[in-house]
Amino acid sequence: MKTSAEVKENKMGTMKIPYLLFNMACPLTISLMVQAMYNIIDSLFVSRLGENALAAISLAVTLQNLMSSTASGLGVGINALVTSCLGEKNKKQASAAALNGILIELICMLLFLFVGLFYTREYFLLQTDNEEIIGYGVQYLRLCMVGSLGIFGEVTFECLLQATGKNSCTMITQGTGAVINIILDAVFIFGLFGFPAMGILGAALATVCGQWIAMGLAVFLNLKKNTDITFSLKGFRPDRHMMAAVFRVGVPTTVMASVSSLMSFLMNRLVAEFSTTAVAVFGIYNRLQHFVQTPMIGLNSSMVSIVAYNYGAKSKKRIMDSVKWGMIYGCTVMILASSCFVFFPELLMSPFHPTEEMLRVGIPIFRIVGFTFLFSPTSVICSSLFQGMGNGHYSLIVTTARQLVVRIPLAYFLAQFGNMALIWYCWPISEVCSILISVFFLMKIYRKRIRPLETVCGG
Repeated sequence: MKTSAEVKENKMGTMKIPYLLFNMACPLTISLMVQAMYNIIDSLFVSRLGENALAAISLAVTLQNLMSSTASGLGVGINALVTSCLGEKNKKQASAAALNGILIELICMLLFLFVGLFYTREYFLLQTDNEEIIGYGVQYLRLCMVGSLGIFGEVTFECLLQATGKNSCTMITQGTGAVINIILDAVFIFGLFGFPAMGILGAALATVCGQWIAMGLAVFLNLKKNTDITFSLKGFRPDRHMMAAVFRVGVPTTVMASVSSLMSFLMNRLVAEFSTTAVAVFGIYNRLQHFVQTPMIGLNSSMVSIVAYNYGAKSKKRIMDSVKWGMIYGCTVMILASSCFVFFPELLMSPFHPTEEMLRVGIPIFRIVGFTFLFSPTSVICSSLFQGMGNGHYSLIVTTARQLVVRIPLAYFLAQFGNMALIWYCWPISEVCSILISVFFLMKIYRKRIRPLETVCGG
């Protein structure tokens, strides 16, 4: 009788690529969409408190994303190490790896808690001098960071479920957290069912409660369902070699995500010089953009596994089929997303209670930047190939070039003309540059590593 691992291997090597890619990407995409709903729901309710409140959480989201990307990046490292130990049939080592990973996540959580307690005001002062925005932002971000054990714990224990093949359990935890957040947002912000109206502080409390409940559920499911890992501190000692292994895999992922957070931080500083309205609108765009890009992230993660497996199997045809179908799926999704942003920007902004000024500023942003969604499949699919082939540094180069080397300097240059609408043209220009770099690396990898492969039948 075939084990689940063998079935998985057979599927990766034999299932038709269009079905395999769809089959693997869909569950992950749904999970990511649920996660993205956290920030969107906060924005929807906070927008009722006014433009400055919306601007405050727009400025806060950069540090929130850095926090979640750190947790997720290290989670990838934990996942890889635990999976490797289980592949070697060594449950004792897998349990030790899990406990070392949990310790790393706790240490990182304490760093964010420290920043949240003592440096949130300084963080907002770097971006704006509007005292009302700073006041709102400090209330919101401080609670989110002090309660960051929720997001770090949730991500860590979900990764342990994924490492042992219990992906459906993670959908339960994420879905539960999102539903709790949605319900509590309305209750805490506006004071329903006898609770006091807490305003923006209520939005932060709802987010933290959702994350803590999801974490509690993830811990419970691990204790009840995860028989591959023993969660016992008896005889446990920190292992620097295991910690180093987690960092080797997790840090590059974290750095790539952090580049995006740094780009958002610098863009917020720039647009704040024009108006707080622009900050609020850019925050709305960022949250919606993150939501519509989740299918691309799902495709990326799925393609990395498919390419890596079939590169090991020396199946040139299946690798190239993965690239082809990744582009087909990616372009289909991004054409739909781009059409919504270009043709219906007012409709997308309407749930956030926009003022006339927000619409005046926001419509050009949505149309110009939304158009660039058409460029993203090429960079994302190439990045998937690079990572699957073991050349993740190429992905880091492309991401850094697009978001920091080209986009930010160009945005600051265009801002010198005094017309804020010009700033957003840095997006299409930087996307074209990233495509050129991606294609250059793609040709290099194809010539040196893919073309010499033996073509294996199937797929």
